[in-house]
Amino acid sequence: MQQCPICSFPCRSVRLSPGGGRFQIDCFRCGEYAIGTTANTLIEGKEFTAIQVANLSGYIRQNPGFVVRQPDLERLGDLQTPSVDEKAANLLIGLGNKFPQPGWFISIDCGRLSTDLSLTESVRAGDGDYPNDSFTDAAREASKWMSIASAGSPDQLRYLLKDFLEAQGFLVEKRAAIFVITPQGWQHIADLRRTQSKSTKAFIANVVRPRA
Repeated sequence: MQQCPICSFPCRSVRLSPGGGRFQIDCFRCGEYAIGTTANTLIEGKEFTAIQVANLSGYIRQNPGFVVRQPDLERLGDLQTPSVDEKAANLLIGLGNKFPQPGWFISIDCGRLSTDLSLTESVRAGDGDYPNDSFTDAAREASKWMSIASAGSPDQLRYLLKDFLEAQGFLVEKRAAIFVITPQGWQHIADLRRTQSKSTKAFIANVVRPRA
C-alpha cells in the first residue's frame, strides 16, 4: 500500500489518471481526492505540521473529489483550525450520517490505530510503501473518523469521543471501542443540522440577493 502524499497514511489505491497530469488517491484517512503531478512533487518537500495535516485531511474528507493543484498548496497550508467544539460537532454529525438507526453499535478503535501507526513508524518516516497487511480493518475505520474530526492523532480522536462527546452524554461506550449515540446525542445532531441548514440558506440568500 502506498503512502498518501497529504497525511502519509496508507492508501487503498493510488493511480495515475488516464490523461496523465494527476494522481487519483483513495486514502484511508483523507478519502478520495486527486493531486496534480506538479503539486505531488512539490508537496514532498513541504514540512506540514500535524495540525496542518489534520486541517487539510479534514478539508479533503469534507470535499470528496477535491483536486489539489500547485497554486492551492500555500492556501491549504493556511487552513483555519476548527475549534474543539467544531471538531466534536463534525464528528457527531458524521456518526449520525453513517449510522442513522438508533442503537447501532459504532466501532472506533483508537488504540488499534495507534498501535498500527507505531508498528509502521519507520515506513511512514521514509518513502517506502506499507506492507499490505500492516493496517488492520479497525485502524482503517478509525483513520476515517480522525479525518472527519480533523484530529491530529488517535489520542485527539479518543479525547473527542470520550472526554467531550461521551462526557456530555451524546455518546455512550457500551464496551471497549464500541459506542452508541444516546437520545440526547440524536437531539443534539438534529439541533446541529438545523443550525447548519440555516447558515447555508443565509449564505445562499446573500449570494443571490439582487443588487439595488
